[in-house]
Parts: sequence; C-alpha cells; structure tokens
Amino acid sequence: MRSSIRHAALVLALAVSSAAAAPLAAQTLELSSCLGAAFVAPPNASQGFGSFDAQYDAASGLLTCSLSVVGTSATTAHVHRGLPGQNSTELFTLTGSGSFLSGSTQLDAATAADLLAGGLYVDAHSAAFPTGELRGQIQPRRFFHAEPTGQQVVAPVVTNASARAWITLDPASKRATLGVLVKDTTATAVEWHRGAAGLNGPLLLALNGLGSAWTAQSAPLPFSDLVELLGGRTYLLVKSATFPQGELRDQIEAGGLNANGAQISASRGGRVELYIDAGFEHGGRPYLVLGSLSGTFPGLSVDGLALPLNVDAYFNTTLAAPNQPPLSNSFSFLGLFGQGQASLLLPPGAASPVIGFTAYHALAVVDVFGSGKVAFTSNATPLAIVP
Repeated sequence: MRSSIRHAALVLALAVSSAAAAPLAAQTLELSSCLGAAFVAPPNASQGFGSFDAQYDAASGLLTCSLSVVGTSATTAHVHRGLPGQNSTELFTLTGSGSFLSGSTQLDAATAADLLAGGLYVDAHSAAFPTGELRGQIQPRRFFHAEPTGQQVVAPVVTNASARAWITLDPASKRATLGVLVKDTTATAVEWHRGAAGLNGPLLLALNGLGSAWTAQSAPLPFSDLVELLGGRTYLLVKSATFPQGELRDQIEAGGLNANGAQISASRGGRVELYIDAGFEHGGRPYLVLGSLSGTFPGLSVDGLALPLNVDAYFNTTLAAPNQPPLSNSFSFLGLFGQGQASLLLPPGAASPVIGFTAYHALAVVDVFGSGKVAFTSNATPLAIVP
C-alpha cells in the first residue's frame, strides 16, 4: 500500500499544479448540508439532491448561505429552525430559483446557538413538490486536528518531541471528544485551553492519561466556547517535567476530513461533499481519499501513522482507481493552505446492495518532495447508507 500511494502521488505531482485556498476570517464559522428527498418529513419520490454551504460571522451575527440543486428546479428555498423529522415555520427565504439560490440574515443569540447545535435545516421547494422536495440539516464542522510542536509554545522551546490530536464535536450534545498521542517525551499533563495563536488563555479541560496517550470528553460546551472551538481560537498544551509550563502547543483547527452530510439515500442517490483541511504545513502536497465499508478498527499503520480504515473491496477500489465513481477529485493536490475538496456521487439505486452499511472515508497526504512518506492521515468520517 505504501508504495502504491507514493507512486501515484509522484505521478500526480508531475501532472497537476496546486491551487491556493484562502483562509477564513478569524470570526467566520463554516457550516454545510447535504439535501435529499429522503430527509423531507415525510419523504417523497424525488431523485434530486442539493448542496448547501454557509458562513456564520460570530462577531456580527450574519449568516450567509448558498444552495445548489441538481435533478430538479427549485421555486424557492428556506432555512428553518427544527430537528430532523420535525417541520417548522421558516426563519428566512433564500433568493433565486432554478439551480442556485442564496441569501443572508442576522441571527439572534438563541437562533445562533441552535445553528451551532445542528438545530436548523434548509429545504427546497419545486412545482412538483410545493411543500418541499429536498431537505438537509445544517451542521458545523465536526472533526478537528492539531499537531503540537515546541515552536508554538509561548515562549517557544527547543524539543524533538511531537504530538498529534484528533477532536470530534457532537453538535447535538455540544460535547467535544479529544484524543492526543505524544511522541519522544513523557507528558505530565495535556490541557485544552481557550486562546488565539501566540496568546495564553484559561484552561477549558484537563485530559486524562499517562505518558503518550491522553483522552477526555468535555461537558456540554456553552455557546461562547463552541464559537471559539469552531473559529480556531482554542489550543492544546502538552507539559512535561523538563518543560513544566509547556513543551508542545498547537491551535485546534477545524480540519481533517469533514462531510456536509452523515447519510445518503441508496434508492434516490445524491451527492456528499468532503471538505479537506490538513493544515498549512501540508500545503501543496498530494492527497488521496480512501474508503472502507468494513469499519475503522483496527485500521492500518502507514509510515508510522494510523489510517483508520479496514481493507476491503471498497478500500482497494479507492486506492487503485482514484478520481473514479463514486468519488471525484479524491486524488489531487492540496491548496497552499492545506485545503481541498472531494465529492461522492451515488446515482439512484447504485448503493442498494450496501443499504444499512456505513461508508467511512479518510485522508492520506504524502510528502512527495521530501521524505516520500505519508505525512498526514485524517479522521474517518462516517456516511450511513439508508434506504
């Protein structure tokens, strides 16, 4: 597997140029949704689908939205307050019709809190389905990562130690789960703090562990801490006996591999966007999105990094035939800031044999011009295959 990834990355490196991706403003939070007829209450027979992206400016309260639909022509679309399976009156209407709609509105504090907890949804109406043809729950980014180093401690320290962290946010419960692996030092404490890069801030949570492996789950986060986490203004700090004030540090960034939906209908098909963010240190490097239908444990070890996917027929297909259905842009270059995007497109009925399965996807990034090895692996993002 290692040689296959490296060989493919080298071929791609000679053929494709990287594209830059601009970072978001400090207070801007990314949200998204995958729309389908299976999520309408009650579901309908449409085989159309849609993709929704939004940016919430926590400083001003402005929510800016864009919606694209495929396989139907929307007459209107709305954003609503409500949980999956619940119908409610709309909060505001998107402008436009046909394939593209957009809009913006100011959110009050209560509505913004519901937004970050996954309590808002978007629906699109059409002439054939005037009460609603497509629907999707709006979700913030769920997966985050950090790679603490000595250079990012305030003040910086010289150390050969390193660490990697994976963080998952459950929007419904507002709890964050953190896992940290520390290498080449013996950690005496691992802490999650609130604070921007270059500034020390208050403690949010002390992780549990000893030496190299540390974990914790937070209590439900208040709205202010959700905003700080989603906006990249919290950090991990690793302490040791040699550096009791901090040996390693990094900001927690929304990244790894995030999807704009957690399920897809096999009978109706649809499209799910996979948002890639490996961090600016991996900018310009080739990436490969891989999949598995048989779970994430025990997974694989690739060049000393854990890739949380089990080998099966789907894994071998995504490895041997990148950029082929059902995945597009699964093999390309990251932008200069370490960002990229892939898509999964399922025609109606294509996934019927795997109804009830969960498809997991994860990311590998190769340092093709340096070590020649896999330099980054992401979380596994789940996608349930529903009828």
